[in-house]
Amino acid sequence: MPVEQTPAGPPAWTYWLAALTAALFSAYLKIGLSQAMPTFDARDDTACFHVEGALQYRYAKLLAAGQDIPDVDVKAQYPEGLRVGRDVSLIMERATAWTFWLLGGTSVREFHRFVVAWVAGFSSLSVLALFALGLALGAPPGLSLACAAAYAVAWAQVSPMAATYGLQTFALPLLFWTVAALAFALREDSPGADAAAAGAAAALALALASWHFSRFFLLTLWPALSFAAWRARQDDGARRRLLRAVLWLLAGAAAAGLASGVLRQTDFLLSPEMWAGAALAAWLAFGPRGLAFGALAAAAAAAWSRGAESAAYGHVWGLLWDKLRLGLVKPEDPRLLSQDARLLWTGPFNSPDAGFLFFSLFPLALLALPRLWPSRQPEAPEDAAGDLCDALLLIELASTALVLRLTDVLVFFLAAAPLRRRASRWRPRAVLALAAAVAACEGLKTVAPQSRLNPFMRVAAALTPPDRQPGYSGQNERRLLAWLSRDGGGRPVLADFGLSASILAYTPSPVLLQPKFESGPLREKTAAYLHALYSGEDDFDAYCRRYGAKLFVYSAADLLDQTRDGPRYMAAAPPLRDSTAAVLFHFHPEALRHFRLVYENADYRVYEEGEPGIAPKAVPPIYDPAQYHPQHAADGTLVLDVTGVLQRRDFARAALFLAAAFARMGQEGLARRYAAAARAAWPGN
Repeated sequence: MPVEQTPAGPPAWTYWLAALTAALFSAYLKIGLSQAMPTFDARDDTACFHVEGALQYRYAKLLAAGQDIPDVDVKAQYPEGLRVGRDVSLIMERATAWTFWLLGGTSVREFHRFVVAWVAGFSSLSVLALFALGLALGAPPGLSLACAAAYAVAWAQVSPMAATYGLQTFALPLLFWTVAALAFALREDSPGADAAAAGAAAALALALASWHFSRFFLLTLWPALSFAAWRARQDDGARRRLLRAVLWLLAGAAAAGLASGVLRQTDFLLSPEMWAGAALAAWLAFGPRGLAFGALAAAAAAAWSRGAESAAYGHVWGLLWDKLRLGLVKPEDPRLLSQDARLLWTGPFNSPDAGFLFFSLFPLALLALPRLWPSRQPEAPEDAAGDLCDALLLIELASTALVLRLTDVLVFFLAAAPLRRRASRWRPRAVLALAAAVAACEGLKTVAPQSRLNPFMRVAAALTPPDRQPGYSGQNERRLLAWLSRDGGGRPVLADFGLSASILAYTPSPVLLQPKFESGPLREKTAAYLHALYSGEDDFDAYCRRYGAKLFVYSAADLLDQTRDGPRYMAAAPPLRDSTAAVLFHFHPEALRHFRLVYENADYRVYEEGEPGIAPKAVPPIYDPAQYHPQHAADGTLVLDVTGVLQRRDFARAALFLAAAFARMGQEGLARRYAAAARAAWPGN
């Protein structure tokens, strides 16, 4: 790709070297943050990665060890199996294993340490993509470097990569390089436009084949390119360059659709994502008549592929419709949502709150200020790449309001906001100073988020609503996984789909559920599990027998989580009764007729299917009915003081933390006082 140079400035390679240094520093920050997580142990990978990351880590570790992956992985989704290569793609996992081999890796005992470094390094390629995008947009190399440095240390770019192994780690840098290469291809003076467009197509194809969310990014790319084409409607040269870029992107997407089993499974070549691009190409090539013909063809293809699209991604479209219909506010009554929306509208699929937005985007969002003061001078007609980036910034801003996990995409375009060729009223030195100041503040926020010198955390805390979800102990999760490895006997395990991924990754046991919700039958299976959990014991036993579960892992959160992100909300469960399976698992294991308690800690209980229950010898207080002051309403429903239990437990944990701190400082009187308060609030401390 061509690189612009200032007439009297340093040579271009020095800027690229500095950008590489920023990327390496970003990787260093991610590694440090990962190793500081309480779940990280340099000698043991147990519970290092969770949910989808745990599932993907298992496959990467098997590949690194030279083992074959079965076409139908029965252990990952017992008993019907997960279709590898059709339900899930292993491109990222294979890339990780190949890198491990190339660097001379032999033992997989500490493979998790390599994965942490691999995630940090590969995801930091986005920093170089931002620098390249700045050059493509015509920004001075110094300003491009400053914005890349701000992005490199931004909390919202660094923290999502801590102790995770998500597919966005691999796909997002490819998507950002797609945009950077497109910007080069759209330049009027670019001598290698076809090579840049081909590079964009290749990066897009790899991203599409590796991460299902890439197709939704492609769906946002077409309207952004349409906006750039509308702005260039009087410039024939710019429209020709746009047409060439769109055709290359379509070719790359088509190649991915043919080569990827996951994309073939969902009829990607006939999907709205493909035919929206075809309609755009028809408009650019033939004008309004071409657009009309392309729109009709797109509608016909979308109707033809509706079944496959709905089966794989109907839950996503349904969620987006419900969120828009309800004004982004999750209703108090879960029955107002579709079943798929209840399962998906949680965690990263929530809309961000004010505290999260502030801490994630401020002061990085200040980089958009120069775009708010456009120049009074006439604008150059040819800046399709700048129009593309402006449109993507606005689209991703709206998308992040819908889905929190898209913040990772938004921050890239926020950091690129001052880089487009059209000058603002700001002087170049002022923009450069702003970027440098933002980089310094973001660096402080990331390096020392809890520092007294960091004001962002305090403001964000004041804007963040209290988290009412019950926490869990990572140590208790490790104890559970250790017991299953030692005493589980490799028997099939039923557990929550998030915990199931960890059981699959770190124990020999097969699991019934897994977190890849692109499969319609799996979503139905998960919904049936939740329905059975909040029905009677016989219903739950029938579910276990139907799918062959021999062990069931009950989580205390199954009863304690009364939030709109909890399993009871997902199940749209009726009020609790004494006969509810979850109530029996939590309070009365001795009354069970089909399940026997075989292990417990303060967060989890393990039941063996097929044997009558037994009472534990010593009950942790979290399972003691007396702590909940149970009462019965007139209709027989069970009323529990769950809120009081959580408040007393959280107070006790905080008091114990202070007691330990004062003990280390030698203030024994204060330490004993807080320890006594902890014991009084919650027994067993």
